[in-house]
Amino acid sequence: MEVATDGIYFIIYVTYIIVTTTCFALSSVLYLTKGIKTPLSNNKSYIKGKNLIATGILMEGFVHLLMFITIVLGYDYQNMYEFVIPTIFFIQIIVIYAGLQTFLYSKVNVSYKLGVYMSVPIVVIALIHYAIFFIPGIHAIVDSNNLTASYDAYLECATSRVLDALLTAYVVTISSIGIYFLVVSKVRFLSHIRHYHDGEVCSKCTWIHILVWSLIVFYILCCVTILVTTPEFNVTSLWIQFVLSIIITISTLNIQEIYLNLGPAFGNANANSEEQQTEVAANGDDPISVIIDRWVNRGDRPYLADGLTVNKVAEQMCLNKRLFSQYLNNVLNQNFNAWLNELKVKEVKRIIEEEPSQNFNTIANRVGFTDAPSMTKIFKSVCGMTPTMYRNSLQKE
Repeated sequence: MEVATDGIYFIIYVTYIIVTTTCFALSSVLYLTKGIKTPLSNNKSYIKGKNLIATGILMEGFVHLLMFITIVLGYDYQNMYEFVIPTIFFIQIIVIYAGLQTFLYSKVNVSYKLGVYMSVPIVVIALIHYAIFFIPGIHAIVDSNNLTASYDAYLECATSRVLDALLTAYVVTISSIGIYFLVVSKVRFLSHIRHYHDGEVCSKCTWIHILVWSLIVFYILCCVTILVTTPEFNVTSLWIQFVLSIIITISTLNIQEIYLNLGPAFGNANANSEEQQTEVAANGDDPISVIIDRWVNRGDRPYLADGLTVNKVAEQMCLNKRLFSQYLNNVLNQNFNAWLNELKVKEVKRIIEEEPSQNFNTIANRVGFTDAPSMTKIFKSVCGMTPTMYRNSLQKE
């Protein structure tokens, strides 16, 4: 392990003061920021995710504070990278990952129980490590030749090195898996949002991209920091973490705007059970109607696509097929085909109004009817008049 010079120690000393103070300040800002209440935002979900991210940054601040105290007391701070830092870093992974999952799915997708289970190997390895050093009987069995050795010397023995390697390998492995699932979750999230919105609205998801990639860089940097413990690299990584913490905080604060604009999409992102969705449907401010309206009002007019079925449309809306059908039948008093035909007739009326000279065969083809007679039949069943009569009524006005 490389020994730091006095100059490097001074730089590290100052850096830890700045980074520690910043982490505490940023976490305080996140904790104290209240979610804006609105009928279309999942306020509780945002607050929960925000607080989890704040906790992760606060833990980062405590890590740097611990390192700073170690330097002030005259101990070799680099020894902290052997067991203490990897253990705390692992807990950070669980907390921050849970926060991001809350943002993307409106709930903590990774259960707390799973987080506890994944922490067991870390705790076991750390306990074995410290038990060997602090309990004379165990120390004598493992390393009888160095019973009076210092902790620095103990870290250099074979047993400590093996345990350190196991701990580091486990943390790096879990971090790698976490990075993979972060990317997968982001892709699923954006796909889900596109079922409700398009164009400019979806561009607001930029902050999700920034947050996810900032956390990925943060994970990778922490893993490398555990493996490379030179003083020069530590200083560099501290300043990068400093910048990342600021970016993560700004992204987290701006994600609230996404919730305000895309609120309905969040509330049903994981409402997979019929029981959950039926409960939503029974609500007086029925969010299912909002979801359907947003799908209908998309700029690309998805209801004009060929080969639409109740299964395909329900999937695009991220709704259960049975629930979607029940909503059409019980709330709108229409079956799927009648609902779809009504949307197409509205489009026919719009074209007639905006392009009165357009012939009906062309309109029928644009809207998705097989021919003009089929369009006329359905148009009359919905409006009580033929397209020709509707056009003439507009001309009289």
